[in-house]
Amino acid sequence: MVRIVYNCVKQLFERYDKRQFSIVGISFDTNREEWKEYIQKNQIKWAQLIDQKGWESTAILTYAIQGIPHLILLGPDGKIIANNPSEKQLSNILSNQLKQ
Repeated sequence: MVRIVYNCVKQLFERYDKRQFSIVGISFDTNREEWKEYIQKNQIKWAQLIDQKGWESTAILTYAIQGIPHLILLGPDGKIIANNPSEKQLSNILSNQLKQ
């Protein structure tokens, strides 16, 4: 599942104008070195943050995250457009909101 979501996000990142669309990955890994290695190994090019509190993270409770990966789509105003959309829903939302 992680690989499928990663590939979807990577395709969207490459597809849309970076001035209209940004990605920020937030990891709940507890080991910073393993997290850095994963980013390098998988050549993740978008912004990455880590909250080493793992499942004790405030974000887990705030956004009702029940599993990883979990996607949250925010609008330009910072409001949530979609909480954990499917790949198809995410693609549809972005194609409707952004110029290709």
